[in-house]
Amino acid sequence: MNNTSTKYVPWEDQVKVAAALESEDAVDTMIGRLRGVDWSPICNIYRTYGKTLNTNDMLAMKGKIYEYFVSNSLPSLVHVDQLGYDIQCSETNVKVEVKSSHNLLLTNKRRVLKKTITFRMKNSNGSGEMSLNEENTADIYILVQQDAVAFTTREYVLANMSAPNDGDIEAKIPNEYVELLYKADEPVQLPEQPTINLPEIIKSIISCVNVALWNNKDIREQLRNCLHQIADDL
Repeated sequence: MNNTSTKYVPWEDQVKVAAALESEDAVDTMIGRLRGVDWSPICNIYRTYGKTLNTNDMLAMKGKIYEYFVSNSLPSLVHVDQLGYDIQCSETNVKVEVKSSHNLLLTNKRRVLKKTITFRMKNSNGSGEMSLNEENTADIYILVQQDAVAFTTREYVLANMSAPNDGDIEAKIPNEYVELLYKADEPVQLPEQPTINLPEIIKSIISCVNVALWNNKDIREQLRNCLHQIADDL
């Protein structure tokens, strides 16, 4: 007679396990898609904008450009700009956060992954009192520098966080937990003149709208003329 009894697993726990397995499969699917992307156009961002985005007032815009670049890499990726993640896959619901910084990934001479990849997770306004968990973090972190792209996942981010001096929370990921998706053979070179001077374009648009407001003119018409002029000056 078989005395082996079947252990009862509550329905709620079964649902959690099934959801976790489904989520893991979705992340694996997303990683497979990211590995299939040709990431070489990343170098064109540096060539296009040069150092025009390095001023304090444009650094946020620079990060946003990299976010949209990643979201445009696959049709299923949508830029959503939510707490803890920038992008979500419309098919798998996988959440993606983009972290970008100059020379974030590679050593200068040998151009191999640094021993530790460090990036800021959250600004705690000096308090160090922030709680990061599965709810407010991304499934996948795309890591970008001017001529290279890599990724890591939530488990390695949450396991390698610190708040130095009770300041902003940082992730310091050992390179064995970071996979390089692309690196240029040679460092991308800064152009003498940028192809697009985005700060000047933004200033022109804002000024155009303000002039229309001050002079009680048709804003759409004024902006249309301004955009035509911008296009002619490119």
